[in-house]
Amino acid sequence: MRAARVRTFAVVAALATVVPGAALTGSATGAEEEGRKFLNRTVYPDQYRGADWQRGGAFSVVVDGLDNPRQLVWSNQDDLVVAEAGHGNPNNCGPDGCVGRSGQISRIAQPGVSRGDNAEVIVEGFISAAGEDGSFATGADGVDQSRNNRLFVAMTEAPPDVNIPDSAPGHQLGKLMVAEPPRFNKDVWANVSRYEYQNNPDNERVESNPYATLSLQGKQLVADAAGDSIIKVPQQGETRLWARLPEQGRQLDPVPTSITKAPDGTVFIGGLGSLVQGNGAIYQYRRDGTHLASLYGFSGITGVAVTKQGNVFVSELFADQGMGIPGQVTRVNLQTLEKKSWPVPFPAGLVAEDGNLYVSAFSVSSSDGDFGPGSSGQVWRMDLPGGQS
Repeated sequence: MRAARVRTFAVVAALATVVPGAALTGSATGAEEEGRKFLNRTVYPDQYRGADWQRGGAFSVVVDGLDNPRQLVWSNQDDLVVAEAGHGNPNNCGPDGCVGRSGQISRIAQPGVSRGDNAEVIVEGFISAAGEDGSFATGADGVDQSRNNRLFVAMTEAPPDVNIPDSAPGHQLGKLMVAEPPRFNKDVWANVSRYEYQNNPDNERVESNPYATLSLQGKQLVADAAGDSIIKVPQQGETRLWARLPEQGRQLDPVPTSITKAPDGTVFIGGLGSLVQGNGAIYQYRRDGTHLASLYGFSGITGVAVTKQGNVFVSELFADQGMGIPGQVTRVNLQTLEKKSWPVPFPAGLVAEDGNLYVSAFSVSSSDGDFGPGSSGQVWRMDLPGGQS
């Protein structure tokens, strides 16, 4: 895809969440400014308990203190599992940024009970890159659990000319990692980025950024945001093309950032859409990778969930709700195409269950909070009135 190029690992670490298609390569242009201009603003969670929420539901903070939380999934034990991209390592900064091993996967037990406690870390030590403040990190951006309880983690990629410190696990970059129970020891399951380098399915600039994953019928699907494709991993060490996402025109790339299975068994994918207003899209596929439908008109999708009621929820990273910090979660009725949105600061991963929606909020913030008091990475529960889910 035609993502702008950036000069340093630090800039792209910041940029990779804002523009996942940029992966760890590209130029710091308007996209970086779009995200970083909100740093150090004073935002209080109570600002989000306003008119829209009073009319259309309520939210509560399930857990805070997370480090750049991204994809959310249900575990086989009905806990929430969240991928945390980490905060880099402020004590290991160089010309290519602050790189460490602070990425991790955490579990939130009984998320239906709001408490704000810290989540339980179940796998740690994933490579992470960020600026000195730890915001806009990238690394372990995607996670899912298979039927045999393996955890699969989608790891961002870096180009060969980026200097990775010896103390950081650079071998994880561009890989689908696996953590085997019961101790969840980490190992490489497949080299996802290598498929892009060897095949370049979209026939554009060769670049890769594995960003989200889905366990499906004994295989893993990985959304390569920079490659504009979904890569299938049927077994360890094997990669194949599952789908190449449709493009809308020159320099308008889909940039898939999220993937989930709908109750009817089809697969829904959310696309960032090159950060062009209205170019973000939802794509529906059969399990065999056949494209069924596309719905455009969103502002940078970074999460997607589908409910039994026939509604699709999407996280829109940069949608402006006039709250000081951008972001909203939008519900789309697939029958009527009616939309309703709720303000959520920098939202990312989404899951739904029993009338509740869970979302990663402040998804580009470190555990210290980079946007004012109470702005650490969080998971919110959105309690929607009957029939709205």
